[in-house]
This record gives sequence, C-alpha cells and structure tokens, in this order.
Amino acid sequence: MMQQGLSSSGTSREVYKVCDFENPENCITKIKIEIKLFRR
Repeated sequence: MMQQGLSSSGTSREVYKVCDFENPENCITKIKIEIKLFRR
C-alpha cells in the first residue's frame, strides 16, 4: 500500500459472506480496510 501512496486509517471490519458452521473451511470472509491517501 505504501508504494501506491496509501496507508491504513486504522479502521477495518469483517464481512461474513458465507457461514458454514458444519464445514468451517467453506466459510468466506471479506476483510475491509479503510485507507487514506497521503501526499509525498
């Protein structure tokens, strides 16, 4: 991210797209990270 001029704002969240409690390996989770631009 740093090479592209981005940094984390410190805010993130998980979005559970598929929850399979009987077969956890089938679960799909998206990790969302808030980014901010910084100028060099």
